[in-house]
Amino acid sequence: MCALCGDYGDPMRRHFRDWLRDEYHNDLSAFRAAWNKPTIHFESAEVPSAEAQLPAKRYTFRDPLAEQNVVDYFRCLAELCADCVIDFCRANSLRETMALLKHNMAQDLTHGQGVWWASWKVDPLKEPVFAPLIKGFQELGTFALDLDLGPSADIAVLVDDESFFYESCAYHLDIPLIFQQRLWGLPKMGAPFDLYLLQDFVEGKLKTYKLYIFLNAFRLDERRREAIKRHVRQGNRAALWVYAPGYINKDSSLKNIEELTGFRMGRGEQPWGPLVHITDFAHPITAGLPQDLVWGTNNKLAPLFYVDDPQAKILGQVVYSQGNCKPGFAVKTYPEWISIYCAAPNIPASVLRNIARFAGAHIYNEEGDVLYATPQLLGVHTVSGGRRRFKLPLPVDEVYDLFEQKTIAANVGAFQVDLTPMSSALYYTGASAVLSSLRRPSRA
Repeated sequence: MCALCGDYGDPMRRHFRDWLRDEYHNDLSAFRAAWNKPTIHFESAEVPSAEAQLPAKRYTFRDPLAEQNVVDYFRCLAELCADCVIDFCRANSLRETMALLKHNMAQDLTHGQGVWWASWKVDPLKEPVFAPLIKGFQELGTFALDLDLGPSADIAVLVDDESFFYESCAYHLDIPLIFQQRLWGLPKMGAPFDLYLLQDFVEGKLKTYKLYIFLNAFRLDERRREAIKRHVRQGNRAALWVYAPGYINKDSSLKNIEELTGFRMGRGEQPWGPLVHITDFAHPITAGLPQDLVWGTNNKLAPLFYVDDPQAKILGQVVYSQGNCKPGFAVKTYPEWISIYCAAPNIPASVLRNIARFAGAHIYNEEGDVLYATPQLLGVHTVSGGRRRFKLPLPVDEVYDLFEQKTIAANVGAFQVDLTPMSSALYYTGASAVLSSLRRPSRA
C-alpha cells in the first residue's frame, strides 16, 4: 500500500464487518471503545480511507487510541490474504494432503527449509554436471535424517507480526530493522541463531537461549509484556532491544519502554535518520571495534529515543537530530539478567558478535562468513575465502567435509581449512561411527 489503497468494494466491506464482529465477539461496547467512536455500529464500519491508511499520526507508529480502525483493517486484510494463499495451495484430497506433508517434512529435515529443485532453470538432463550433484544431495539428505537437527544456537531472534499493524505504511523502519538486519548483520556474526515469531516465545514454546534479540517488539499488551519479563529476567540471560521496544500498549509512552527494558529513556518528536557511533571502547561489547564504525539508517524515523539513565553503562551515542547526539547504545546489568539497548536498526555483525560473546553465546569464527550450525553440522558460505579457523562448542571425534567427502581433522575442538572465494562448505562434526553410511571406497 505504497500508493493506492483498498479494498473498497462491497465484498471487502462485508468481510471487514464480519471480521470485526468476530474480533470483538459481537460486543458493540468493546468495539466502540476500541475505535473511540461511541455511536458506531458494526453495520456502519467502513474500510479506512487512503488518507487514514497511508500516514501514521505518530510518524512511524500508529496511535491505538486514534487509529485502531486502521490497525484492525490491516490485520483483517493480512488474515484474508493468508487464507487466500492457503486455499490456493490446498490439496484436493486427504491422500494428496498427506503426500504434501510428508514431502515438506522431508524437505525441512534435509535442508532446514522448504525448497525444491528449480528444474525450469537448470535441467539435469541438459546439464549432466548437475546429475551427480543432485544425487549427492539426496544421499546427504538421507544421511542427515539420522542426525540431531534440533536447535543448537545460543541466540534467538524474535520478530513480532502484531507490531507491523501499528506502523505506518512506509518501509522506512522495517527495511533496515528486519530485511537488512537479517541479510547483513545476523548471518555473519559467527554464531548461529534461531528465528522465531515473538508469540512463540511469549507462549513458552522455545528452548532456553543465552541471548534474545527483540527486533520489533513495539506493540505489547500486558500479557505479552509480563511473559517476556518472566522468560528473560532469570538465569543471567541477555536481551537486546532495538529502537522502540514495548512503546505501544493501550497508549504510546516512554513508561512502556522503561518498564520493559529497565532503562530510563528520553524521546524526541523531530523526524531524523538515527545513526549510532561508539564512544566507549573499553567494554567487552565494544572492545576491538573500529572507531569509524557507524550504523543505523538515513531514513527519517519518529519518535526518536535515547537512554537517559545515570545507572546505565553508555557505550555509544545516536545522532538524534541535526547533528545533536544523545546516548543511544547502552547496557545495564542486573543480578539475574542483562539488558542492552540500541536506538538505531541494522546493527553490524561485528557489534552483534561482541554482544553475543558478552552474553555467553558460542562464537565459531570471526571472519564475517555466513554460518549455520546444528549439533552435528556446520555450514559456511564465504565471499573472500582464505584460511579459516572454526572453534566447536565441544570436542568431536571427526570433522568431515560432506561435499568433498574427506576427513578434515580428528579428535579436535577446533579446526582450520582453506576456503575458496565464493564457495560453500558443509561439515559433519561428531562421532566417526555415524559416517559409515557415507564413506565410499577410494576410486582407482
